[in-house]
Amino acid sequence: MKKLFLFSCLLFFITAIQAQTCKDLPTHFNSYNEAVSKVEKTTFKVKDKITCYGSSWISKATYHSCDGDTGYFILYAQNGNSYIHKGVPLSVWEKFKSADSFGSYYSKYIKGKYQLKI
Repeated sequence: MKKLFLFSCLLFFITAIQAQTCKDLPTHFNSYNEAVSKVEKTTFKVKDKITCYGSSWISKATYHSCDGDTGYFILYAQNGNSYIHKGVPLSVWEKFKSADSFGSYYSKYIKGKYQLKI
């Protein structure tokens, strides 16, 4: 029991060290993969995820916002690719989650409109 407690404490400590807050998040990234990795490890005011059942090419999407108004939208494709967008309003995320077609909504309202520049 004592070993389990110590292991849990160590795991929590390692996770806390790796986590960063919004103020620690860089404004520029060297690659899209770096951006996705840093965003995933950051603690946000708003963090939400949806599994896109029924989509032919999207497996899931996540939303991360520091201020609750705009944030990062990450789309994870079935083929393993990920696409990150910056400055996406929370209202766009909410509509994406309830869209009849995730792919159509993404193509029409997000893709090309909220770009993360490297």
